Amino acid sequence: MTEGKVCPKCGERKPASGFYKGMAGKCRQCKTAQSLEYRHRSGNQDKYQQYQKEWREKHPKANQPAKRKLSPEESRERHRERQRKYAADNREKELQRWREYRKRPEVRERYSLYKASPAVRERGRL
Repeated sequence: MTEGKVCPKCGERKPASGFYKGMAGKCRQCKTAQSLEYRHRSGNQDKYQQYQKEWREKHPKANQPAKRKLSPEESRERHRERQRKYAADNREKELQRWREYRKRPEVRERYSLYKASPAVRERGRL
């Protein structure tokens, strides 16, 4: 027995992928042709256009073009740009945040250990 299914309209044997899932009848091409014929028949075209218009009004986001997904590099750059803008717009707030951070005892202790390390003294940076 060969795989596939015979379309009752065109009589061709086609693979299962040539039929819509759950549709016991016609193949995809015949079903598409039937739908187009129905839509363009007099009286149905206006009804179909009205339905499309109502659907678009109810689903405004569906009419917008899909957003392009950013590459990792573009995403990183966009994030950096937002950080730069925030820092520029909130300079005093950021400075105050760093001052408060540096006053914390655990931060002061870490910094003093860092300054006292031989590797840092050898480089002569501090």
